[in-house]
Amino acid sequence: MYRINYDDLLLHDLKVPSEYGYYLLEPVLKEEVNKVAELDFDISSTHPNFDKLEHLVPSIELKKNNKVIFKGRIIKEQQNMDKSKQVTCESILAFLFDSVIRPYTFQGTLEDLFKFYINNHNSQVDADKQFKIGKITGANLDANNYINRSNENYSNTYDEIQNKLLNIGGYFYVRYEDDGNYLDWVD
Repeated sequence: MYRINYDDLLLHDLKVPSEYGYYLLEPVLKEEVNKVAELDFDISSTHPNFDKLEHLVPSIELKKNNKVIFKGRIIKEQQNMDKSKQVTCESILAFLFDSVIRPYTFQGTLEDLFKFYINNHNSQVDADKQFKIGKITGANLDANNYINRSNENYSNTYDEIQNKLLNIGGYFYVRYEDDGNYLDWVD
């Protein structure tokens, strides 16, 4: 069974009797490999928490059988003709757009470069937007395991990771654990 919360507020749970209004219309989770996932739904104007949603606050959580499968933030709301709202949320992987990689020159292992990007990101964002470094098996994709990378631009962390790590191979996977959000880079 699925449940969607906004912070501590219930948005969707079909176990709750319908007369209480805690259900969303047409919730859809869209996921792609190495891309920011999206959660879309319509919320009725009669929903008890209709007016409590805020943009860009990391507070949406989707659970399946009490296991978190999506965390994110609202990025768009659009009023429908029936006064309901169409809401689009992006996954926490999009938090990597919120930090900048300053010009750098790097020599070392792929694992160290991955750690450099994540630690740099964490130093620039609030605690609720940070990632813990997870499993790193994607670094095994380079036979030499020694690279030279540099950048003279001020790129966001997401683009830098896409261009400097994922072009080698592997997949990003966000794990939601009790002690925080982990970013794994797996082969």
